[in-house]
Amino acid sequence: MTFQINIGGSSNDPFYRYKMPPVAVVNKSGKTEIINLSAIAHELERPENFLRATFKAVFNTTVTEKHGKTILAGTFTQKQLQDCLSTIVKKYVLCPVCENPETIITKEGTMSCRSCGHDAKLDLPSSLKKCL
Repeated sequence: MTFQINIGGSSNDPFYRYKMPPVAVVNKSGKTEIINLSAIAHELERPENFLRATFKAVFNTTVTEKHGKTILAGTFTQKQLQDCLSTIVKKYVLCPVCENPETIITKEGTMSCRSCGHDAKLDLPSSLKKCL
């Protein structure tokens, strides 16, 4: 079994059921490759393009996809990308009421929780809305 981290849960709870792989990066020639964004997107139940667009906006850089790898122009550390992903999870994955990651985002920018039933209107930039 590969190493997994908790999605929005306490980092010291080994029995937390919502897990994802940590961001895996390779830096080469002034570029940063995220080699496992598809696995992360799958666990978060968000489109890869949504995550790419968020990285693009946060780091103000060019982000492309090639052979299943996400490539960012510039050199970024694993910690920078993991911290950014944690912010994405808090803003766009976790329910603001029950803090459960069982949510769905619509193209209209509404996040619905499949666990507690809460609906929340998100303030999504148009660059993220078009990725849903």
